[in-house]
Amino acid sequence: MYVNIHTHKKQSSDLAILNADLSAPDSGAFSSGIHPWNSEPMVHLADMEKLLTHENCVAIGECGLDKLKGPDLKLQEISFRSQLQLAIKFDLPCIIHCVRSYEELIKICDQIKIQNPLIIHGFNKSKISDQLIIKGFYLSFGHDLLSNISLQEAFKNIPTDRIFLENDDSSIEIEKIYECAANLKELTLQELQGSILKNTKQVFRRTKEEYRCNC
Repeated sequence: MYVNIHTHKKQSSDLAILNADLSAPDSGAFSSGIHPWNSEPMVHLADMEKLLTHENCVAIGECGLDKLKGPDLKLQEISFRSQLQLAIKFDLPCIIHCVRSYEELIKICDQIKIQNPLIIHGFNKSKISDQLIIKGFYLSFGHDLLSNISLQEAFKNIPTDRIFLENDDSSIEIEKIYECAANLKELTLQELQGSILKNTKQVFRRTKEEYRCNC
């Protein structure tokens, strides 16, 4: 089974979690969140909250912090804190977008004392991977894993029970990312798929029974 935990396009994967922003797709698992680039995040918070009770909504996100793009970081922080509180209220994991804001991200999560699973999507900052793992984050890898040598070296040392894979908004097929990841981990494709499916069961507890088959 190929699990793709973050994508912006409809996929043929066995389980793909569509980033749906503030509108539910016709079918399939999705996440709902207010992106840090949103210029009026608090205006949309009530609309987002309504979606969190949808039977196919399996996560909040993407949400987070971005120092390179979007409104003032203070506004982003208010929005991010509010979404973490909703994660606690609805018992959902969070799929997180973070750009040059890891210190602030960790500080906010520590202050809120959130225990929900937190996944850094599109992770590509190898130097901070150890700190994030110690803090309990999951790391989701996308197309950068195919070509970023330093990221590949870091990936080899990250515990498999803290890993997810995705293709985000790229045109690269998730199968190609799985093949690369399996080679780097020196695992068979089936072994890697089994590990990520196990992680999926633990983190995305709302995924429907048909996706929660035995590893």
